[in-house]
Amino acid sequence: MKAPRHPRMPGVVVHRVVALEPVDVVEHRGVTVTTPARTLVDLSAGLSPELLARVIDEGAVARLWSQDDLESTLDRMGRRAGLAAIRCLVAERAGGSEPDSMFEVRVLQALRSLRPFEVHHQIVLDDRVFILDLAWPQLKVAVECDGWAVRSRSRGKFDHDRRRDNHLAAHGWVVVHLTSAMSDDEMLAAVLQALLVIAGEPPVD
Repeated sequence: MKAPRHPRMPGVVVHRVVALEPVDVVEHRGVTVTTPARTLVDLSAGLSPELLARVIDEGAVARLWSQDDLESTLDRMGRRAGLAAIRCLVAERAGGSEPDSMFEVRVLQALRSLRPFEVHHQIVLDDRVFILDLAWPQLKVAVECDGWAVRSRSRGKFDHDRRRDNHLAAHGWVVVHLTSAMSDDEMLAAVLQALLVIAGEPPVD
């Protein structure tokens, strides 16, 4: 019986695992590969925390994996060494909806000190359904993440958003608009001021 061959190629790093469960394997274009979530977990120990966080978020935006995918994959791998960093980052993202863009990811991180809030909060006003990027329903404060790429190119989207804001205002809601040109501190300050005013607290200077 011949010993298994382990050929090496210049510039290629080979990653091997001892065992894979069927749920962690898929077929892509006729080739058997690990799922995106399992691939990320397997390679996570070789990434810096900053790069790993970015990969997790961009993969979620691209719908390569969900929060449940990552959590269940980590559960199946048990307390294997080298997974502390990804466990921590995945735990930080628990309890929220999947982000729609990297700007929304940035907003969620900038406003994390103002939790709890609801992501993609759905409300019905006068038989009309509205989905708000972030919301504090009890205070009737909402945040909209205004990406320039969509709104600058779509007059219909621009008009829809203005009508939505007017409808929300008529029902006592305050909508804070955040843009990518704002710093994290600016976004936090703008939302905090709105929350304090609605709550009847003195604004922060």
